Amino acid sequence: MDRTSQWVSSPDIPADLLIRIADDVFPLHKAVMVPKCGYIRKAVAAARGGATATVDLDLSALPGAADAFDKVARYCYGANFEISVRNAAALLCAAAFLDMHPTDGGLARRVEEFLAKVGLRTLPGAVAVLRSCEGLLPAAEEIGVVQRSADAIALRICNEVLFPTRSPPEWWTAELAALSPASFHKVITALRCRRAEPEVLVAAATAYAELLLAEVLAADGHAADHSGMHRALVESVVAVLPSTDDAPLPAAFLCHLLHVAITIGASAKTCRDLELRVAATVAKTVDEVAAEIATEESLPISKFVGLAGAVPKEARATHDCLYRAVDIYLKAHPALEEMEREKVCSVMDPLKLSYQGRLHASQNNRLPLQAVLSALYYDQLKLRSGDEGGGGWDAYGNGVMRSSAAGSARKQAKEEASLARENEALRSELARMRAYVSGMQQQSKGSSSSRGKKGSWLRTLSRLNPFKAGIWGKDTSGIVDGKTDAMNSVKAKRRRHYITPPETYRTVIFFPVSLFFHGSDQWRRTSPVLGRNSLGRRTPYTSGFSCVHRCSRHARRRLKLSGCGAQWDPRVGLILSIRAVKSTVALTTDVENGSAHECPCDGHVPHPAELERRDASPSPPPSAHHLLLLLALASDMEDAHHHHWTMVERRGTQLWASGRPFIIHGFNTYWLMSFAADQATRLRVTAAIAEAGLNVCCTWAFSDGGYRALQTAPFHYDEDVFRALDFVVSEARRHNMRLILSLCNNWEDYGGKAQYVRWGKEAGLDLTSEDDFFSDPTIKSYYKAFVEAVVTRINTVTNETYKDDPTILAWELINEPHCPSDPSGDTLQAWIEEMASYVKSIDPVHLLEIGIEGFYGPSIPELLPENHLQFVDKWMQQHIDDAANLLGMPIVVGEFGVSVKDGKFGNEFREDFMKTIYRIFLSSWKEGVIGGGCLLWQLFPEGAEHMDDGYAVIFAKSPSTLSLLANHLRCLEC
Repeated sequence: MDRTSQWVSSPDIPADLLIRIADDVFPLHKAVMVPKCGYIRKAVAAARGGATATVDLDLSALPGAADAFDKVARYCYGANFEISVRNAAALLCAAAFLDMHPTDGGLARRVEEFLAKVGLRTLPGAVAVLRSCEGLLPAAEEIGVVQRSADAIALRICNEVLFPTRSPPEWWTAELAALSPASFHKVITALRCRRAEPEVLVAAATAYAELLLAEVLAADGHAADHSGMHRALVESVVAVLPSTDDAPLPAAFLCHLLHVAITIGASAKTCRDLELRVAATVAKTVDEVAAEIATEESLPISKFVGLAGAVPKEARATHDCLYRAVDIYLKAHPALEEMEREKVCSVMDPLKLSYQGRLHASQNNRLPLQAVLSALYYDQLKLRSGDEGGGGWDAYGNGVMRSSAAGSARKQAKEEASLARENEALRSELARMRAYVSGMQQQSKGSSSSRGKKGSWLRTLSRLNPFKAGIWGKDTSGIVDGKTDAMNSVKAKRRRHYITPPETYRTVIFFPVSLFFHGSDQWRRTSPVLGRNSLGRRTPYTSGFSCVHRCSRHARRRLKLSGCGAQWDPRVGLILSIRAVKSTVALTTDVENGSAHECPCDGHVPHPAELERRDASPSPPPSAHHLLLLLALASDMEDAHHHHWTMVERRGTQLWASGRPFIIHGFNTYWLMSFAADQATRLRVTAAIAEAGLNVCCTWAFSDGGYRALQTAPFHYDEDVFRALDFVVSEARRHNMRLILSLCNNWEDYGGKAQYVRWGKEAGLDLTSEDDFFSDPTIKSYYKAFVEAVVTRINTVTNETYKDDPTILAWELINEPHCPSDPSGDTLQAWIEEMASYVKSIDPVHLLEIGIEGFYGPSIPELLPENHLQFVDKWMQQHIDDAANLLGMPIVVGEFGVSVKDGKFGNEFREDFMKTIYRIFLSSWKEGVIGGGCLLWQLFPEGAEHMDDGYAVIFAKSPSTLSLLANHLRCLEC
């Protein structure tokens, strides 16, 4: 059938190109199609018969078939055609298949603009685009339109949850019913990557299953359709349900789905999966009930054990929740004897605890000795058998064994040596405990054998447990142990084997590094020697902070960051401005003696591939009668999701939180507190945090003098602005995001050190420059008072002190400190050491970031644009190598970005730049070289464009950049 007679502009010219797609024939002209289609150009060149011969080409494999090619041909001939959400994906796939170059005004460019401005801006539109991709696989996957559509749907759902636009609020769940199970799974994955609330995942999954399986779920058990279509549909839906850890689905829904699956004869794998889900839901409900009632002093052991044991042990994948209930019960009943405590602990299996659970159990003085030794013995077996040994990571983030023979030998030798030291320390502790127990037994022979004395002796023995530590979870903090914990905390500091906490509080002090490209900035060549910086500023740069104190004299000279006084050079005339790469290297502060010193890692820090794996082998699901006995209980209890956070800490070259490596994947948005202080703009703070979907945000916790100042004068603070900061912290916690809070600015934005100096002059101090901020005692007292006010503040929203809040990842002393008046750097060095010690004396737990910039300035002479990313690669690698090898500490790229404001750089270059940063860090992290992360400068929601300095990524206007951020998050979590 001829498809071109209506719109070919020159019907009188004979066609010399025939395109066949199934039953459709397109008579076209080479002169029109060849210049715009690389695929057709190659086919015509390879055809026989010369330039005048008619070429007959079969394109039946073209994605989108004849309908897509019809619009491609119309575009080539300049005819009108419509781009819609139903054909946009097909046009992109066809353009990629035909090798149509994305030049200005090209077909692919027009479709991309349509998607960015229209197609993906609404939830129904994004769903329609994703649905249209289902018939275009795998071509749509290869060009990324599937992932972009899923990310857009996830973003719109998150926005709708925060700011509903229709009624009822969950109207969006019905939109997802049009998707296939495979597409729905991609949406769920995108929501999970955006850290959507568990309730969102539950609502999406249950509504999708109910709408898609309405006919099956509504059917009576004996009258249900047993067709293969229904069976395949049920199996597909079960396969895409979110995991129990991500979103606890209602037990009633799961049981109904299990009933239908059994009735229609679904596969054994599907039924087993549903049985395990029901079992886990019921078990979690029972564990939460047990934890709630465990604090009752009148609760007898038999009732607690009866409730906790109502669910068989096989129903729980791990016993962490049950262990929490047991620990609460033991803490609420400190007078229990050893046999009674063993009976309480009999409901759980220490070998089915997670690594974090076993670590806490090994240090818990309330557990009976047998439970403690079981946890320790299991870990020793794992270490000896090499279960936590490392490997590499493949391109998809899967663990693989790919280390060299030499590396494996060195690693094995190191592990064996470490294991030998740990065993020796443990053996000594156990020998000492046996000796003490033996002495106590001999003393007790002549004393009364009454029950009261026996209980007292057993309690005394339990206090001698050498495996002491802090409380595992804050859920048990409300129960007071009396003097026992205070004694234990002192003893723990004297022990030096691997299961005790370190002797002193340690901190990581970051050097923030920023890397920027701007079209109007210029830069100057400087020596590539470590410690030289060229910032492209008119003011000289000095930093002068010695990172390591316990290193060789040569290394200390190399690591001293001294200023080079780089000036703006108008003759160079190009585009590279290294304002920083907020590189994170670390220093420790000993609070007891106030000195700063190197912090070597006391123990082996495992590579991420060495993280503990689930210990217990899969167990058969509990029988159906066990599940039905507790179904009523599960239906009446709300399955709340408790997100357990711990402080982020440094272990060697890695950051850790909640028992696993913590990787920073975040952004900078400095104005959150200012926007939160105004009711008209407060919602944009929530939007900025929620829409980002990342895990860390660096923002400013200061505003000195001026409009809406937090610090209106020395020692005087605006409570309304402080409450705005409380709101920012609470919103970050609500959306599972941690904050790096900066406490001052080197520049005059929001006051900074210049405002402190102005206050000093108003008070009559003899100050000559802004650099007096770093040396004058009175000015330093102003700064210390402000720091104490922030760090010790009690959040009016969460009622938690800032210094105890794990939402705060780190404090930053000052943003990009410079002291040009002292090129040696000694003044800045002294100020940093003084303020670091002061902050750690108030808050010994949180990490501490200096805010200083990177080690290196530009070191390449070439000025060609193609060398920019090569420079970034080399610059990043130098920082990573020195932070890992010389300092043994993590690194955080605290600011990086590309300005697209003046048009000299486009969004494509910005994304290539971001990919380079992420690729280098990801490669180093997965190879076990270093940890830390990256913070983009900066991310904005809609409505904050007036704050854009040219570097901002606007959520709604940058869908491809948001997909890049989501892909990096998936690589980190895989």
